[in-house]
Amino acid sequence: MRVLLADDQLVTLEGVRIVLESSDDISVVGQACTAEEVSSMVARTRPDVVLIDPQLWGHDGFDCVGAIQAQHREAKVVFFSVSSNVHYVQAALEAGAAAYIIKTIHPLDLVGALRQTLQRTVFHPRLSHTLNGQNGHAQELTAREREILTAVARGLSNKAISQELWVTEQTVKFHLTNVYRKLGVPSRTAAVRYAHEHGLVGVERERVSA
Repeated sequence: MRVLLADDQLVTLEGVRIVLESSDDISVVGQACTAEEVSSMVARTRPDVVLIDPQLWGHDGFDCVGAIQAQHREAKVVFFSVSSNVHYVQAALEAGAAAYIIKTIHPLDLVGALRQTLQRTVFHPRLSHTLNGQNGHAQELTAREREILTAVARGLSNKAISQELWVTEQTVKFHLTNVYRKLGVPSRTAAVRYAHEHGLVGVERERVSA
């Protein structure tokens, strides 16, 4: 995956670059600090993903989606912001953003979030319950999400799932909140009920002995 980073904070740029380049399948093809730099770098580097703080674009920050895709139509624009305001996020969706990630995301989960971006719209976990009522249409679960949902249906805790799948607990939470959003449910219990009622899992819940 070829990623272009855009942020007016050099510390943020450098930190994110280090995190992303720790993954063998991600290459940071450029770093931009201004809207003008973004436009020229997109045309030159032709990234798969542009990870950008929309405020870099000024008052009309969401216009960056159209401007970037005018330079390279295949580029997916991922907003990387400090704001978790639901109206701001909704505006980002309407503008065509492929993902919305809050800067408080755990560094270990940023790589996974960008990978998922190539498949579908992604939100930071903190946004999922808020947006559930607006974007809660059931969608096809990924193999990993189905695996985690099955583990939840077996009665495993997030910690147990993380140990079984060799991922962080934060990663488990990230996948679960995407599962909730896709199934249009508000909680763990509701997700399990939905999964059994719709045949999404075929494993009976484990009984924990007293």
